[in-house]
Amino acid sequence: MNSVRLPLPRWSSFLALLIAFVLLQFSLGTRVVPTFTWLFPVFMMAWVRSTKPGWGLLLCWVSSILAVAIIILPFAFMWGGPLITWMIAGIVGSLLLLPFAVDRLIRHRLSGILSTLVFPLTWVTVEYLSSFNPFMSTAFVLALTQFDFALMTQISSVTGIWGISFLVVWLAPVVCLALERRFEWSRVARPVSLFLVVFIAVLCFGGIELGLDRPTSPTVRVAGVTASSRDGTLESGVSLLNTYIPQAAAAGARIVMLHEGAIFIAAEDESALIRAGQELARQEGVYLLLGLQVEDEDRSLPYENKTVFIAPDGELLSEYLKQRLVPGEIAYYIRGEGPAPVLETPHGNIAVLICSDTFFPDLVRRQVGRNGADILLIPAWDFQGVEYFWPYGTAFRAIENGFAMFRVARESLTIAVDYQGRPLVLSNYFLTDQSIIYADLSTEGRETVYSLLGDWFAWLSIAGLVLLVVMALAKRKSERKQLVTPDQRETI
Repeated sequence: MNSVRLPLPRWSSFLALLIAFVLLQFSLGTRVVPTFTWLFPVFMMAWVRSTKPGWGLLLCWVSSILAVAIIILPFAFMWGGPLITWMIAGIVGSLLLLPFAVDRLIRHRLSGILSTLVFPLTWVTVEYLSSFNPFMSTAFVLALTQFDFALMTQISSVTGIWGISFLVVWLAPVVCLALERRFEWSRVARPVSLFLVVFIAVLCFGGIELGLDRPTSPTVRVAGVTASSRDGTLESGVSLLNTYIPQAAAAGARIVMLHEGAIFIAAEDESALIRAGQELARQEGVYLLLGLQVEDEDRSLPYENKTVFIAPDGELLSEYLKQRLVPGEIAYYIRGEGPAPVLETPHGNIAVLICSDTFFPDLVRRQVGRNGADILLIPAWDFQGVEYFWPYGTAFRAIENGFAMFRVARESLTIAVDYQGRPLVLSNYFLTDQSIIYADLSTEGRETVYSLLGDWFAWLSIAGLVLLVVMALAKRKSERKQLVTPDQRETI
């Protein structure tokens, strides 16, 4: 049986907590250092395991809440104000606590490899179940921090992002077990070896995918427009279209898309604006994706955040309303019900989602991945501070489902990736004066295990955690029976 507490001096334990607090601020949110994501759980677990459960878990909880609050308070306007922001910090901090609590309370009743699996299985379970929240879903999942680690990200085409989170946090219990057993190889060989074998296997899989399954299909040039018309007049909206659509077509674009809510328009002028778009699409021979924010003051919810997709012959192919609203939009915007359009074109099957829709892996898989999309177009509008995290995070959807992705964003990073997550275009709105960004996207996607089977790894993790809890409880019951003397048994 493992010892209950990690043998660390008190000053070392507090130092581990302080380091974990600092590392956590760079493991989530907008200022991410990918290496710190691997190290934060190691130091926090060292603190929790080296102290009494009540004291250790309490300070783990408080420090997690404070760290998350520091990350998100600068963006309180998005969440609905400081009070709601602190509530969100409390919820996220509590979710971060849960895996450490479960690990602290039951892992000592398991041995060897099984004791190291409690923490990653709990972590994936908590991340997956919390992803069903109706707002930001996977916005705080640790796996998203590893986007630049191309050898690692390829496994998400099989396991989804959950496999990456599992591997990242598995390091912590393996290191702590080695520390508990004073790095005696004979006592830690199996768990350490298993971790290394799995880690190397994941990297080898990534290398094979990147080397042997590169996109080879013809490409189509897509133009993303990051300029906007916000004064609400029809003339201004038509002027924006007349300025940028011909320019993009002249540069060889066959598809032109505006960012999320690029044109603010009154409901009574929407039809006229769409007709102007249809006429331009015919003149320039392009597919045109309009990003509109439509206002109707007579509705209880006055706004629609929508896209309108127009064919080169002027045919109106689809209208799509944003399905997953951020907290600041709930009181004002009509929520779309889907399904997301996946349209057959000479340039492959093209799908459309809007901004935060893509924080929801299951939504993307069910409505886009399973319907054979080759290209996903994402009009978006973020804000300064998230441009090097959220756009990268949504790019995982391309790897998971096997399509190329172009996310065109105002006040953020415009990013295009192929179906292996390779960046094709990176354009920071705040660092360029260009209002049109071009990307050449493959017109053929690929089928992936994840697009077929979905979140099987997450459900397997949940089942594995339940099994380990049952085993730990059975061990506890067995230990209690052994403490009962024969005379006590006769009395009972």
